[in-house]
Amino acid sequence: MNISPALLVLGANPISMKIIFTLFLTAIITFTANSQGLDFDGTNDYVRLPGHPSVMNGAAFTFETSIKPRQNGSEILSIATRGNGDPFYLYIEPMGGGMPGEEEEPTSWMIMCDLWNTSYNLHRAAYVIDANFFNNWHHIAASFNGSQWILYIDGAAVSTVPVTGTIVNMSAQPLYLGMYQNMWHFAGTMDEIRIWNTARSQAEIFSNMKKQVAYNSAGLVAYYSCNQGTANGNNTGISSLTDASAAANNASMHNFSLNGGSSNFTAGNPEIITLPLRVTAFAAREENNTVVLSWKSQEQNSFAIERSANGGNFIVLGHVPGNTPGQYHFTDGRPASGTNVYRLAGISPSGRKEYSVSIAIKTGRISALRIYPNPAANVLQLQLRYSGAETGYIMDMTGKRVKTIELPATTSFTSSILTLDISDLPAGSYALEAGGQQVKFVKQ
Repeated sequence: MNISPALLVLGANPISMKIIFTLFLTAIITFTANSQGLDFDGTNDYVRLPGHPSVMNGAAFTFETSIKPRQNGSEILSIATRGNGDPFYLYIEPMGGGMPGEEEEPTSWMIMCDLWNTSYNLHRAAYVIDANFFNNWHHIAASFNGSQWILYIDGAAVSTVPVTGTIVNMSAQPLYLGMYQNMWHFAGTMDEIRIWNTARSQAEIFSNMKKQVAYNSAGLVAYYSCNQGTANGNNTGISSLTDASAAANNASMHNFSLNGGSSNFTAGNPEIITLPLRVTAFAAREENNTVVLSWKSQEQNSFAIERSANGGNFIVLGHVPGNTPGQYHFTDGRPASGTNVYRLAGISPSGRKEYSVSIAIKTGRISALRIYPNPAANVLQLQLRYSGAETGYIMDMTGKRVKTIELPATTSFTSSILTLDISDLPAGSYALEAGGQQVKFVKQ
């Protein structure tokens, strides 16, 4: 860690110096949680959502998700379908060139969304896209308001179809993500999958398409935010996609490898603004070579404590039960040297998972660094408080290291005064560097 020269007051009182360095070494930085998504391999991955009486029961509803599709040859990409596909089907179909299964590449594609009534009359909303649509994030929504079937892409209503007759009651049938009748699998990533038993307006869709929504939002009957496991990590122990809505209608995952960068939980839509876990006073402090985390919560969540070196690629350190709202603590007994980023994953009794904001603490191994006398003749006294096995260096004004200092290893923070022989150094200006800190001195 580089310390501003303005803070290096040579000859300052050791106690005031200790306060200065302690403030720097425990500086807190906050990060936002990253959205995750679920990657489908385009071969056999799919998710099965069980039927629910409030989901697509013939009345008004809205289905929406963020997708980052990949071309899968000339195959149809199935996003979502209810039952056998006749009542409700949202998909991307190749147009021109080859038809599904043929070798000739298509020249364009259409996003289509089918809705059937009880008289087997089809209502199809459709919109033409080109190859630039693929490998980019887009928000797709389909909404039935009782008289119109509307397809939205990135918040814009791109196709509106009048609806006649009575819409099929699909509530008892499962909904499949990523396939149609065991074929035409989706290739790409999905994120923020939501089903509402209301017709969301264009304003509601547009204002919320890049946000997570509250799990108890009015009309929300299924919500799969895909923020489970570890992005691109080993998630083979996960078998269901958590429904974050109050319905807690978890969905079963099929044929996902759940390990690596595909067919697994992976990076989601980076534009999604995530809802933080509702905790207060989340703080970290360094104590006896450990990091002590503390926070308050009024919810009956259990907590997973996660750590990272860079704000991504978190690992789980442990768990804290949360049956009683109040004050919580967790101690990281072996923090890494340097920056440690921590976040909390709150897990509700229904299995819903939400992340807190992240905080970072720089766990310095040297504090209260001071040298005297200055200028010095043959001996330099080094006063410091440190832990571990540290190495320091004396450098000339060109940055060349001219002497190495090996500090005796300690198992806990120890205050020490060390004597350094500098009689072999030519007269001039030097800098002593240790633990990321640097102090200048003059050799007479």
